[in-house]
Amino acid sequence: MDCDLGCRMGRVEQMIRYAYWNTGSKGIVIGLSGGIDSAVAAAFCCRAVGPANVLGLSLPTNVSNPVDVRDAAELCEGLGMKHEVVCIDPILDGFRTSPGFVETSYLLGNLMARTRMAVLYYYANRDNRLVCGTSNRSEYMLGYCTKYGDNAADLQPLLHLYKTDVYITAKELGIPEPIMKKIPSAGLWEGQSDE
Repeated sequence: MDCDLGCRMGRVEQMIRYAYWNTGSKGIVIGLSGGIDSAVAAAFCCRAVGPANVLGLSLPTNVSNPVDVRDAAELCEGLGMKHEVVCIDPILDGFRTSPGFVETSYLLGNLMARTRMAVLYYYANRDNRLVCGTSNRSEYMLGYCTKYGDNAADLQPLLHLYKTDVYITAKELGIPEPIMKKIPSAGLWEGQSDE
């Protein structure tokens, strides 16, 4: 491992530990998409506070790829952290009953991102956990996020890493190949890609 990468990884882990200890939280919860960003963030959390203190939630909908949930489950098993699946379709169906509800890919995609974050914060509040975000620096610089969705979190361990750095770090952390080779997607509609 190159010294610069090792130092950066150490600083990320220290930042997570500091937030964890300083807030008196009992753990960390993270949304797992089955992709590389959430996998790297989860691995950092496990290294920083121990896998027993990290809960990974997969939050699929009817347009989610089942392979993503499987990859997230395998990641959690490999890291030794707990994994749960919470389908958010019933919550989205509740919104569909609202007067004047209009469904487009864009509107529903943003609603999915905000719903996922609301679910993560429910579990965080219930269990006195911190919510770990998964946004990287490339996304942040481009403004590629949903306000009060994926950009809302208590800590953002990847925010200083460009996407190219995320791939390098993933390799160093031993993230499984199927996750590393997957086309990035927020899973907001069928075939949607972050590229």
